[in-house]
Order: sequence, then C-alpha cells, then structure tokens
Amino acid sequence: MADRNATHDSERTYAGQETSDQLSNAKQKISETVSEARDRARQAGEAIAHQVDEKREPVAGMLDTAASTLQDRGARSGQAVSDAAKRTADVLSSTADYVRGHDVKAMVDDVEQVVRHNPGRSLLIAAAMGFLVGRAFRNE
Repeated sequence: MADRNATHDSERTYAGQETSDQLSNAKQKISETVSEARDRARQAGEAIAHQVDEKREPVAGMLDTAASTLQDRGARSGQAVSDAAKRTADVLSSTADYVRGHDVKAMVDDVEQVVRHNPGRSLLIAAAMGFLVGRAFRNE
C-alpha cells in the first residue's frame, strides 16, 4: 500500500510539474506576443508621425493661402466683413506659423493640455483640423 501511495504521489507531482511547465510556456508566449504588438504599435506610431511631419509644410501653405484669400476678398467687402476676414486671416496665418514651427510630439503635448482645459472648444478645433488634414491627404 505504501508503494502505491508513493507511486500516486509521484504521478501527481509529475502532473503538477507538467501543468506548471505548460503555464510557464503559455505565459512566455503571451509575453512575447504582447511585446511584438507593442513594437508594431510603436513603429506604426512613428510612421504616422513621420507622415504628419511631411505634411506640415503643405498644410501650413494651405492655411497661408486661405488667409491671403480671405484678406483679399475681405478688403473688397464692407467694413464689418473686412474686419472679420482680417481677424480670421490672422488666425489662419498664426496657425500656419505654429504648424511650421512645431513637430508632431510638441503638437500632441499642446493638444493634450488644451483638451484638458477646454474640452468643448477642443472638439471644434479637432473637427477643423480633421477637415484640413483630410484635404491635404486627399489632394495627393
């Protein structure tokens, strides 16, 4: 009977070790998969940031063009329209300068601060920027 109990305990120990090894292998595979996914996400993020950086100058140029057009058309209109057009053109021109002067990381940091302090206004800005970026990519 003692031999049978010893054999049974030995089998249980072996089965427990085998299960432990399988769990360890599964954990290792999951860890590797997660690490791979992080690397791919980081690479994709870097690629997108690079593409956005390449589009900064064309977007800034479009903003400057829009500002010039507004100023020209506003100058031919009544005083109230002219003043509104000039203010809008100034904002577009400032935005163009900002886009030229800041890389993606700096813009993301600035956007995070603005969103925290002004969530409603941020939605409007995001919609406008999405429109402009969409136009820049669509024109290619």
